[in-house]
Order: sequence, then structure tokens, then C-alpha cells
Amino acid sequence: MVKCRICNSPFTTVLINREFVDNGLFPLQDYLLYTCLTCGFVFTQNNNEHLLSDYYRTMSKYANSYAFSSERMGCVRELFERNITKESSILDVGCANGEFLEELQRAGYRNLLGIDLSTTGNRKLENGHIIPIKQTSIFDFKSNTGFDCVTALGVLEHVANVHEFFDRCSSVLNDNGFFVLAVPNLGR
Repeated sequence: MVKCRICNSPFTTVLINREFVDNGLFPLQDYLLYTCLTCGFVFTQNNNEHLLSDYYRTMSKYANSYAFSSERMGCVRELFERNITKESSILDVGCANGEFLEELQRAGYRNLLGIDLSTTGNRKLENGHIIPIKQTSIFDFKSNTGFDCVTALGVLEHVANVHEFFDRCSSVLNDNGFFVLAVPNLGR
């Protein structure tokens, strides 16, 4: 029985089952997405944070692609314009290749940092600016300062320990800071 990571309900069902060939390189042999019949949360089946870390560090499709729709980006941009100043310190958790951070930089935000398991390093922009990206998880991330805004866009459904994830994001967030969370909408 697989329990929901949000509400702990035992009433879950398999939404997607994808099998992979075991070639010794891919750490996950099959990939299951579950949906909770109680709260509707959709999540991966794997509770092994180290296995997930290995996958995202070595095999992730997110490292080289931009996974957000222009509609979602428009909503996030609007939220930022209304609530986040250009001087705010912003941490993007699960930033993949840093394209969202680049969008923020183009919009005038200057104090940006990304963390991701699959990153290969800083993102150099056409204008010569560099956005720092650290290869780490929120669970291992260390910072001497807090952030005015922490984002996790398309990340939560990949996290094995959701409650610890929220605790860690909260621990790096300044008082009165903003936490911006986006998850896929399966209805679209």
C-alpha cells in the first residue's frame, strides 16, 4: 500500500506506470505516478531520496529543457511583479538549467540563486551576467543568509518527504518572505 505524501491517506491509485530497461545506468527500473483519492495530490512512488537524487543528477530530462508553459510563467511573473521587489533575494529550488532565473533576471531581479541536483553549473546569459546555480538539494543546502522568496516550480511531485521539504524551504525563508509553489495541473 502506498500512502499519500500530503495527507497520509491509504487511498491511492496508479496514474501512470512506465517501465525502463535495466542497463545498469538508470537507477529506476519502473516509474509510477500515484494519485491520492482523498486530496488529489499526484506523486512519484519512490521514497528513496538517494535513488531520486542519483536519477535527477545523472538522467533527468529537466536539466536541458524548460518545463513551464507560457501561461504558468505569466501567472508567476504577475505574482512577482505585485509582491517581490527587484532587490529581493530569490532562491529557486529545483531550478533545472536556470531558465526561470534567467526570466527573472531579464525582468530586473538581481539577487538570484538556483539549486538543483541535475545542474552542470552556473548559467551564463547572453548579456554576460552569470546566475549562480549550485548542485545540491534543499535538504543539503547551506546558506548564511535567508531569502525573501523561495520558489519550487514543478518540484513538489518529485519530492519523497514533502513535510521535510516544506520545513527546509521555510528554514531558508526570511520572516514575511514568500514561498511560491507550482505543481502540474493534470486536468489540462
